[in-house]
Amino acid sequence: MGGLDGRGLTRWLLEEYGFAYRTLLDAEIRKGGLRGAFDVIVLPDNRMKTMLDGHAPRVVPPEYTGGFALQGALALKTFVEAGGTLVALDSATELPSSCSAWASATP
Repeated sequence: MGGLDGRGLTRWLLEEYGFAYRTLLDAEIRKGGLRGAFDVIVLPDNRMKTMLDGHAPRVVPPEYTGGFALQGALALKTFVEAGGTLVALDSATELPSSCSAWASATP
């Protein structure tokens, strides 16, 4: 599996075991209303700071820059509170396990 990052490995696993999925972009997370569209959201291995702040422009394609910010963290918290399942892999567990990040994610 050399060369696969967290997102690539997650995609490979979902495909390998026949799970239907689609990529959820930061802007969609920030928009909210996730429970109406998803039963499960998988956060691939990524640091909380990177998920919230995103990557710098020109490092990755524009749709992957900017992060989902505290607004997105609140949307994910609301998703879980509405009965959705959030699966966080490896370093991504930092977001839901960090009470300060979830507590500070207010509208």
